[in-house]
Amino acid sequence: MSTLAIQSVLAGLPIFNTMLPGVKFFEPKDHFFKQMSAAYRGLRVYDVGAGMGHIALGLALEGMTVTALDLIMRENAEFPVVHTNSVGYRYPSDSVLLFCRPCHNQFVEATIHQGLRCGVQHFVYAGLAKNVESDLGRFRRDFVSVARKIGHDGESLYVMGKSKEVWAGLLEG
Repeated sequence: MSTLAIQSVLAGLPIFNTMLPGVKFFEPKDHFFKQMSAAYRGLRVYDVGAGMGHIALGLALEGMTVTALDLIMRENAEFPVVHTNSVGYRYPSDSVLLFCRPCHNQFVEATIHQGLRCGVQHFVYAGLAKNVESDLGRFRRDFVSVARKIGHDGESLYVMGKSKEVWAGLLEG
């Protein structure tokens, strides 16, 4: 199935009116928030598949401008989460799309495609090495690893687009 076919299927998913239990799949270490702030301060970060919004909250506490998005609402949200389908969302071109330990289906790949259609140039993925290929799909080869052990389960940080230049400057400095 092509990316466009997957995107059209995912874009047609209903916004679920179900409330799921609040579960945190990604528990970042403190330096994750500081690194993100150093890299993206001044840009709006979209925490895509935000769940309870705890990552968005941590970024906001670092002074960042954040919008949390999720298709399904969670109990005990820690930050306001916009209840929407990320695959059809209209992202501003000067924003950052962030995916932290997303569920393993084609929504990440389809959302990256949508971001590119909107002109987004910064993409960030935090996840386990074993999930990179399935989560990023055909975009996997475009992402590079820039930080390791950013989460308590050993997650790494991968970036694509202009983010490669941003992180190269941070790592040199």
